[in-house]
Amino acid sequence: MEQSEYQSFQVEHKKTKNRRRPLILLPLIILGILILVAPAFIYFFVARPFVVSGNSMTPAFVNGQKFIINVGRALPAHGKIVVVNSPSDHKAYIRRIIAIPGDTIMVKNGNVYLNGYILNESLYLTPGTKTFGGTFLKDGVTLKLPPDEYFVMADNRSSGKDSRDWGFVKTGDIIGTLGKCYSNCSSK
Repeated sequence: MEQSEYQSFQVEHKKTKNRRRPLILLPLIILGILILVAPAFIYFFVARPFVVSGNSMTPAFVNGQKFIINVGRALPAHGKIVVVNSPSDHKAYIRRIIAIPGDTIMVKNGNVYLNGYILNESLYLTPGTKTFGGTFLKDGVTLKLPPDEYFVMADNRSSGKDSRDWGFVKTGDIIGTLGKCYSNCSSK
C-alpha cells in the first residue's frame, strides 16, 4: 500500500470511528436520564411512603405504622382512607373520607349526618364515639360540598384536626389512597 493510500485509509477509518462513538454514547445517556428521572416519576405519580404520626386514626391505624400511598389512582369514595395535605398547615395527614362532592354534611348531638341521614360508622369507630363540630363545621349546621371538594375526618374524633376545622379538602390536596403496610403492621 502506498503512502498516500495508507493516509487516505487512516482518514476514512477515523471518520467511521467518530461516527460510531455517538451511537455508543446515546444508550448510556438515555440510561442515565432514566436513572435520574424514574424515582421522581414514581414518587409523584405512582407510589410513595407514608408514616402514621400520632393517634388520630386509632384504633384502625397507630403511630409508627408505615404504608405505601397509591398516588392519584382511583377517585376517593365514602369511607376510603386517604392521605391529604391539610389546607391549614399543608402537612400530610391520614384521614377517612366522610363526604364527597355534592353531599351534605352535618354534625348534631354527637352524630354525623350525611345527606340527611345518620351515618353508620360502626365499622371503624369505637362504640360510643361522639362527633362534635369544629371551627368550620359547627354543630347543627348543614354544609353542601362543592364540586371537586371532600370532607375528611380522623377516626379518633377527639384527637386530631380534620375538615371540621380545616374546611373542605380539594381534590388536588388528596395525595393518594392508603396502600399496603410495610412496617409496624401488627401493632393495631
